[in-house]
Amino acid sequence: MKRITIMMACVILSGCTGIKEPIGAKYTPTTNVGAFVLEDLKAAKTNLDQAVQVGALRYDDPARKCLTAALVRFGTDDQESFEPEIKGALSYMTVPYIRGQQLASRQPVSDECKQLIGDLMVKGLSI
Repeated sequence: MKRITIMMACVILSGCTGIKEPIGAKYTPTTNVGAFVLEDLKAAKTNLDQAVQVGALRYDDPARKCLTAALVRFGTDDQESFEPEIKGALSYMTVPYIRGQQLASRQPVSDECKQLIGDLMVKGLSI
């Protein structure tokens, strides 16, 4: 029991990544890789939106619809959020619990959209 208490104290005092990150109404990635993927999705959607505006793509293009669905799964920068309060082991463990519940409650992206996004990436890498 003493070892567990000491280990928990070390973890709490070391400040794991993502624990003190603000929590919003929707799940937002807390890792560098997750943030990079989210920013890339936003940029790709912007490109497709601009293509629709200039007439290069139809409004109902499937890639645009898929990227929109993928982005809906994440929060936006302007959403309300709070910074978690950590006072001990119990309050510390509520953060991964909240983030896990957020991940579990997200709407799924269809298999067709996943395949289309994968195809876009493969074609882009082979050019």
